[in-house]
Amino acid sequence: MEVKSRHHLRSDEITAIREAVADHLGADIDGDTFESVEFVDADYELVLVDGDPAVFYVDDEPFLTVRGANDFDPETGVVTVDAGAISFVSDGADVMRPGIVEADPEICEADLVVVAEETHGKALAVGRARVDGDEMIGDGGKVVESIHHVGDDLYGPRVSPRGSRPRRGRPKGARRTRPTRLGRCEVLCGAGRDSKGQSRGGRRRR
Repeated sequence: MEVKSRHHLRSDEITAIREAVADHLGADIDGDTFESVEFVDADYELVLVDGDPAVFYVDDEPFLTVRGANDFDPETGVVTVDAGAISFVSDGADVMRPGIVEADPEICEADLVVVAEETHGKALAVGRARVDGDEMIGDGGKVVESIHHVGDDLYGPRVSPRGSRPRRGRPKGARRTRPTRLGRCEVLCGAGRDSKGQSRGGRRRR
């Protein structure tokens, strides 16, 4: 994706992001650099933490991306699904009640949530709750609307390191060619002379 704008965040902006994420997810975002990135053909703003896409804005609200959730371990606001739901959620499907094994009871309707799998606790998606957390486990119905998931454009945008330059030289994988060494005959003949230095037209008769 083509970058529209990119800049380092001020200390007060970093503090606001860290406090918002800690309040929603109980996660502490620890990083040395925070950069805001906007893309030409995307309607979201991304925050790189030490170069990784860790935070994005949803309706002006900062929240962890899937990669950010796997890096900073949210303690609240998490909906856990069973193994049977992994492939669907990873492909961007909304979360249905039958696939949920646990949900934070403090989640309120319309809250942003992290959807994780139960075996290893890995985040699979970010979505918006359609019901309260204590109503998510049951027999049927859609309870989390998917917003961002593993493998989508937001999961792995290609953002070059700041200050990087295009690579020059031969393309990657191309073989290096060495200059051909010509023999004396080839050099002389190329100049219009034979191996004895005579003109190609033959010796001049006296």
